[in-house]
Amino acid sequence: MSDYTELLELFKDRRRAFVEQLEHDDEFTTASRLADVQLCITAIEAVMAEPPEEKTGPRVEFGPDGWPVTLTP
Repeated sequence: MSDYTELLELFKDRRRAFVEQLEHDDEFTTASRLADVQLCITAIEAVMAEPPEEKTGPRVEFGPDGWPVTLTP
């Protein structure tokens, strides 16, 4: 899984900028952009919180001669 820390920080910086801009104006477009950025942050955090994928399939063990001896599910 990729590390999205830098992407998350980028969107947090954008959020701060839109909050500061919203403090000086109350335009719908500014609020809408702020909401979009917040949705992106929420999505990135959700992906980062997912557990890593587990390997599936049988496990192959090899004997001293190099040939497979058992398959463990």
